[in-house]
Formats: sequence, structure tokens, C-alpha cells
Amino acid sequence: MPEDVPPKLNDADLEKLKGEYLSVDLAYQIAIGSYDALVKRLDSIDGRLQTMLALFATVTATVPVIGANRGLHFRSYWFYAAVSAMVVATLVTATARLAGRVELLDPNKLNADYWLKYSEWEFKSLIIQYAGKAFTANKTLINRKWLCAFLVTVTFFLGAACLALWVVANS
Repeated sequence: MPEDVPPKLNDADLEKLKGEYLSVDLAYQIAIGSYDALVKRLDSIDGRLQTMLALFATVTATVPVIGANRGLHFRSYWFYAAVSAMVVATLVTATARLAGRVELLDPNKLNADYWLKYSEWEFKSLIIQYAGKAFTANKTLINRKWLCAFLVTVTFFLGAACLALWVVANS
């Protein structure tokens, strides 16, 4: 039996805990539902990162083409700063999307004798404990990705401002 799996309770201890913790069935439903809520939030942040990167790439690619057609020269610190901002945004986005992993309950691990020997109440209680740990880890991951999305947004506006200053300075 792995170290993180507690021993089975005897009948007297189990009945005592059932009497103390009457809402395990209700908490179990909330614990299982917490995975969906956090995964949806994570997908939302990943989508936002991807959208910001696509918008930034579009703006950064379009403005220089228009500038070249107007005869603007590319030897400008503003232009270099804008390209640098795009590179930073790309790296932050790639890092944010690839770093970390979602903690989920692996059903393969449940298909083991020691898990399946627990009573329904004990099993649900253990799942609630695992879901709580996973919730904390997933929330930390979401907070990191949100911070990255914020940094990408700020970098986008800095890059756009640099492109605008490049056009103004060369016009």
C-alpha cells in the first residue's frame, strides 16, 4: 500500500466519524465539481493568452508592412522595442501555456485493491481530501497563468505604443 493511502478504519471508528462528519456525501459532490470549475477557468486563461498573442502578432506584422509602404525606415529604437516586446510576449505566452500541469484524479490509481477495499464513506472522504490538495495546486497554476496573461497584455500595449511612436517619429 502506498504511503499516502491511510489505513482502513475499524467499524467503531468509522461509525464515530460518520456521526461527526454528516455531510461527506454533499462535500464529495462539491469536491468532484471543483475540477470542472478550475479546468474551465484554466481553459479561459489559456484562450486569453492565445488571443493576445495572435492580436499582438497581427498588429506587429501589419504596422511594419504599412510603414514600409509609406517609406518609413526600420532603424529606430521604437521599432526595435516593439519587436522586442513581441518576442517577450511570445516567450511569456509559450512558457505560460507549457509550464505546469493540471492536477486531476487519475482513475487508474483508483483501480487498486487498497482503494477499492474502503467503505463508500471512507472512499468519498479520501477523494475529498485529494480534491482539496488538487484544488490548491490548480488554483496556484491558474494564478500563475493569470499573471502571465496580465504581463502579455501589458507587453502588448507597450509594443503597440512603441509601434505608434515609431510611425510618428518617422512621419
